[in-house]
Amino acid sequence: MSESLNLLMLNNTTAPGINWIMVIAGILLLGLSLIMFFKLRK
Repeated sequence: MSESLNLLMLNNTTAPGINWIMVIAGILLLGLSLIMFFKLRK
């Protein structure tokens, strides 16, 4: 987790636009994975 946070901090200082895109993409991927996980459990 610390390494990913450091990478996010570096991206935020160099290219904040790319950082936000990566964060949004990560949240969307986590949401999709959780939805698929619960659908498979039922």
